[in-house]
Amino acid sequence: MIILTTWLTYFSGSQQINSAIYASFNSIKAAKHPNNITPQEKTEPLVFIYHTHNRESFVPELQITSPEEAQSIDINKNITSVGKHLSEKLEGLKIKALVDRTDYGSETNFSYADSYKLSRVTVVNALKINPSLKMVFDIHRNSLPREKTTISINGSNVAKVQFVVTRSNTKYQDNIKFTNTLHDKIQTNYPGLPQVLIKDASPETSLSYNQDLLQNSLVIEIGGPENSLEEEYRAVDILAQTIAELAPNLH
Repeated sequence: MIILTTWLTYFSGSQQINSAIYASFNSIKAAKHPNNITPQEKTEPLVFIYHTHNRESFVPELQITSPEEAQSIDINKNITSVGKHLSEKLEGLKIKALVDRTDYGSETNFSYADSYKLSRVTVVNALKINPSLKMVFDIHRNSLPREKTTISINGSNVAKVQFVVTRSNTKYQDNIKFTNTLHDKIQTNYPGLPQVLIKDASPETSLSYNQDLLQNSLVIEIGGPENSLEEEYRAVDILAQTIAELAPNLH
């Protein structure tokens, strides 16, 4: 298993409701703001998917040349489309997932550095309303060049999957155990596709990446700005299958 010590930087279903909450930086009090959320029906959800950096997008989809400019509010072209695809694949595998697609960048006086303060309230709210949740995934793409984010599998280009865990959260041991299990299972079948990255950060920096809120909570970076959505989806198909295989044994 590869462990790197360096840092690389919508509920799906049939009925939509508009609700979400955002964090106040000066108060514990949370307030509601518009959002697109759809709950699964009949079966209690096991997976919560969200996107702290929801505007992360992809050069091929935007038809641009600069990876640094791969940002978009279009949910069909940014990372939220990847989260939606993951939820749909899990649904097909009988794993209910909730997906949040809040556009945090639309908040008044938004600061990119404070993204996790906003998304944290989203996760807290989801866990409170849905005590059945056993896994929480914050889906991103990283900023590395294509040659570092892409692998050929059976003749097709696939976006690499990077599991990010921070030592600064109180559930680190649970999270890293879950991460290693995911990594090893994917690595066995698709060598070179997954990586584990451990982030060192002090609690004072608020960089627990919300992983202290639940064991089996991860930041997952899928591909980079130069990958296409098709390449992203291929990686998600593999990830979804692995998650579904592990789900029955989670507590």
